Amino acid sequence: MVSFDSVQHYLLLAKVAKRIRDDQVMRLLKMILKATGKKGVPQGGVISPLLSNLYLNEVDKMLEKASETTRYQRYTAVQYARFADDLVILVDFHPRHDWLVKAVVKRLREELGKLRVAINEEKSRIVDLRTGEASASWASSFAACGVCRACGDRSIRPS
Repeated sequence: MVSFDSVQHYLLLAKVAKRIRDDQVMRLLKMILKATGKKGVPQGGVISPLLSNLYLNEVDKMLEKASETTRYQRYTAVQYARFADDLVILVDFHPRHDWLVKAVVKRLREELGKLRVAINEEKSRIVDLRTGEASASWASSFAACGVCRACGDRSIRPS
C-alpha cells in the first residue's frame, strides 16, 4: 500500500511510546531503526509488520469510521482489510455509492500524508470487481475498489 522506506522514525517512535513504557524496549527499537538509516523500517524484518500496524493505526480508524458512517442496518458500503502495509478497500457497487470511491481515496491520501508516506502508485490498482478490469487512474469511477501491494485476479489494493 505505502512505501515504507519513507517512514519517519520520530513519528513511529512517538506512536510506539504511547503504548510501550519500557526504556530498554524503546532503546532497542531506536537501534533497529538507526540501522536502517534516517528513515524507513527494515523490510522483511520480524518487527516490520508490528511497526507497520502501529504506524497505520490512524488509517484503520479512518476506515472504521467510513464503514460505520456508511452502515445501513446490517450492511455497510465500505469494508477494508489491512495487514502491515497491505490494504484492500471494498466499496459497495450500487450507483448511489460511486462518490464514496473518490472520497475514500481522498481521505486515505490525507491520512497517509499526515504520516509522511505515500501510496505506491506503480503497485496500486482500482478494480471493478463486477468486470475484473483494473484502472490505473485513481480518479476513475468504479463499483468496487481496493488498494493493494500485489494485485490478484479480482481484487484491488494500493501499495
